Amino acid sequence: MPFKDGVVGRVIHYSEQRDLILELKINSKLVEVVAKNVFVDEGIFLVKNNLDKILENNKSSKVIIMSNSDGIDIQFTEFNAHQKMSKPKGYLEFNDVYYRDLIKINSYLLNGKNHFH
Repeated sequence: MPFKDGVVGRVIHYSEQRDLILELKINSKLVEVVAKNVFVDEGIFLVKNNLDKILENNKSSKVIIMSNSDGIDIQFTEFNAHQKMSKPKGYLEFNDVYYRDLIKINSYLLNGKNHFH
């Protein structure tokens, strides 16, 4: 999903502890962003609303962001460990706007159900 010019992201994982893990591609560099203790939509908006602060530190390859009573807390970790974006042969890139459905389907598959309503 597009976040800004030159920045696209995708949902990697959403845990039972309400941690949303996003992977942002920023000018061919991959940055992992973990939004702590949020629902999926809240986490995406939290990252979008604080994207400029996240982009300020271009050396960090992992960012942890959380909302608390004092405001927004952003922690930068894993410096200079960026992965370069490379497309393996046969890899197709597409814009996926159905992340909620994909997460729901994956949760049903994880629980052993082969269909959902």
